[in-house]
Amino acid sequence: HIRFVGIAKVRIEEDLLRLLRFFRFHATFGGSSLDRDAISACRAFAPRLNELSAERIQNEFFKILEAPNPAETLILMKGERILEHFLPEAQNFGRLRTISWLETSAIKVDSVYPNVIRRLAAILPTDKNGHKKVTKRLKLSKMQCNQIAIMTNNTCCPSPEMSQTEQQQALFTLGATNFRNLILLNWAQELSIETRHRHKRTK
Repeated sequence: HIRFVGIAKVRIEEDLLRLLRFFRFHATFGGSSLDRDAISACRAFAPRLNELSAERIQNEFFKILEAPNPAETLILMKGERILEHFLPEAQNFGRLRTISWLETSAIKVDSVYPNVIRRLAAILPTDKNGHKKVTKRLKLSKMQCNQIAIMTNNTCCPSPEMSQTEQQQALFTLGATNFRNLILLNWAQELSIETRHRHKRTK
């Protein structure tokens, strides 16, 4: 059970970063129960998150993304109107849930492991320019910006419909890391859609 020591609003006002840290601890250690006073305080102070530096927000948010299953916590943050103050673009939580499962449970090869930039890309819209505001707002490095740009550009995604020659060309053009990231994200998207359809059919 994750809660603040003392009065939640007082603790957050002392350091606004504790607002994000609460959700990081919930993502890493928390169960299904929620401290309503803590949630209420986080929601009240969320509009002030822009007072924090981009580097501090990025550091704490990336730790949330590194949690075993960050999707549920981000859905909570979305519902409590926390995300809208520093990452309003976040939306595809089903793909994040699936990519986390692929990285940690489904695929057992050394080259596939939890990757915070891939997880960030999983929740962003897929369009050629959709990443730009996010990378600037979170102060990503040049390499991270390039990776996000490729992963959110749906025009360069490898697909099973490609011939072997086209796949080899894409691998050469993108590089192994980007090629792997795109394959995983595309697969996660397909699996998350199929899961929703299967759930609807069984109702």
